[in-house]
Amino acid sequence: KNLENQLSLNEQLMLEVSKLQHEALLVREYPQKIWDAVAELKDIYTNISSHAE
Repeated sequence: KNLENQLSLNEQLMLEVSKLQHEALLVREYPQKIWDAVAELKDIYTNISSHAE
């Protein structure tokens, strides 16, 4: 019974670790995504302001 509980807990922990690793990967991508969005907005702003002149 104790071994069963241990195996079950181990499986739950492995799933949790896997989820956390996936989340960490997504979080690491945020700065690049934000940078890309800012660069795109800058291009749009530049384009609009050059047409306004």
